[in-house]
Amino acid sequence: MISAEWLRSASFHEVWGAVIDPWLVASQQRDTFSAMTPAQRDLIRAWLLHGVACRSGLGSLVTEEPPWIAEGMRDSLVRLGFATLAELWAEGTRGMEFAAWHGEIPAEVCFTSTRAIAALQEELAAGTFAQLPELLVERLRVEPGICG
Repeated sequence: MISAEWLRSASFHEVWGAVIDPWLVASQQRDTFSAMTPAQRDLIRAWLLHGVACRSGLGSLVTEEPPWIAEGMRDSLVRLGFATLAELWAEGTRGMEFAAWHGEIPAEVCFTSTRAIAALQEELAAGTFAQLPELLVERLRVEPGICG
């Protein structure tokens, strides 16, 4: 179990390796992801959103990650206090059936609003939320109970 003391002194990369990576692996199985706490699921969704926005584009989140990641994204972002990101995600994906897009690689995902998705991608990759992983690790340091 990760202790509050360890979290306070661990580097970003140590937290990533010891906490985030195991959660990312667990998130790929529906039962394991469902067994995580809501706070853990929220952090993983936000982490993955940022990662794909910076790496391969938000369409990758829909086609490559399990549908349960995308399905709960808006609510997770709201709970984390990222209302701007939540609004852009909701506008960009309104009415989408994420399971239908999963595994469709290569595919150009037909988002509901390409303007909203482009704005979200910009916010995550180069804008206000470019440092989102650092914010999430800081949240773990402030609220170590999230780790279980």
